[in-house]
Amino acid sequence: MKTIISLFFLILVGFVSCQKEHDDQKLGETINLPLTFVEGIGPDGFGYSLLAEEHKKDDPSARIWVKTYLPVKGIPGTWRGVKKSMVPLNLKQLIYQNYKAGKISQEEFDELKKSWEWELNPEELSAEPIKCYVYVVSGTDKEGLIAVIIDANNNLDFSDDEPFYPKRIAMDSSMMRYSESEKQYVLYEVFQDGRVVSKQVPMIIRRTNVLPLAYTFPQYAITQLKVKGQTHTIALNNAGRPDYEGSKLTLVDQDTTVMKGFTDWVAKGELLSVADFWIR
Repeated sequence: MKTIISLFFLILVGFVSCQKEHDDQKLGETINLPLTFVEGIGPDGFGYSLLAEEHKKDDPSARIWVKTYLPVKGIPGTWRGVKKSMVPLNLKQLIYQNYKAGKISQEEFDELKKSWEWELNPEELSAEPIKCYVYVVSGTDKEGLIAVIIDANNNLDFSDDEPFYPKRIAMDSSMMRYSESEKQYVLYEVFQDGRVVSKQVPMIIRRTNVLPLAYTFPQYAITQLKVKGQTHTIALNNAGRPDYEGSKLTLVDQDTTVMKGFTDWVAKGELLSVADFWIR
């Protein structure tokens, strides 16, 4: 018999729902494994994403995304070449709330659901708009240096946030190291247990030799699974966004915190065999 793990409401409710064979439990009984969120580099590292500028209104290929953008203020007037970027922290929530607000049509919404193979569960998402994104602005300051501001308090006003000059790194092993001074905490909201809950997540923005500006969230989650009297620690990376949509699971050695087995990407709700983790 196999132990089955189901990623269920992963980031929204903060636990992993499991069906498992246990010494003192019947096969198929459901238990909840609480997640602990940890700042830093997980056993499988973390990924960077391009800090993309907002699409122009006349870009037909981005007609849906343009409808999600919001007005911001407080951008330094002395900056040149200003670029505004909306970073989704929960992409499905962002799309759903704009659909419910009438900004995205039924046809567009259905098209996205089909292309993403998205089985919508309205109980997981807020129909009212929540702060499931963070805005970032970049530009060249009066000294000719590339500067960035993160709207860390998520009020769509950059005047109460501090500009900074992102560190330049190569896209190699050094990208997995960072200093505490590079990290900023972003406030955002999630829909959890039928209500809106405030959260915060660390964010880092850097310049690279491949991407002009790139961002990441140095955070991962861990949980523990007991099988045949032994406790195993499982790490879940955030796949570049704090909604943990499409996480990568890694069995972690408790003494050395190195990967031991299963490292495939998994979707929320997908069933996995504990044999994939090489638990014997």
